[in-house]
Amino acid sequence: AAAEFAANHYRFVVTTGSATNARWSERQWNYAEMAARELARAGVPENQILIAPSRNAEAHRTYEMAVSVRDALAAHAVPPGGLTVFTRGVHARRSRMTFAKIVPASAVGVISWLPPKELATPWWHSSERAEDMVKETVGCPFEFLLNSGRAH
Repeated sequence: AAAEFAANHYRFVVTTGSATNARWSERQWNYAEMAARELARAGVPENQILIAPSRNAEAHRTYEMAVSVRDALAAHAVPPGGLTVFTRGVHARRSRMTFAKIVPASAVGVISWLPPKELATPWWHSSERAEDMVKETVGCPFEFLLNSGRAH
């Protein structure tokens, strides 16, 4: 994400996410804050990082993240001329659809990222990645047709 930010001269990077779901642990942390720290360590100027923690939710997490990004951009008076969603793996297509519905940007793109070690093997060799593929195969049409069941 830091390399993409530098190479394409983005104005801001917005980090989002909720608290970890390790409810049993007293040491929960927020994905948005962790991502901001990592991006700063990777060379993104801190004054160009907006942190938009999302509401903790069991369902519609991507929707909650899109709302948080929209609200953070509005709070900083940053009109989104365009937006690139950087997300992990096969969830990219549905993330792009959700963000395009929620954030008033002229264009919404997406970058699907996987750790290099996961790129070395096919998705069907991993039960976690196979499960993700099945969920997204069902989830994409559900998002497109029914907004994933959201009333908004």
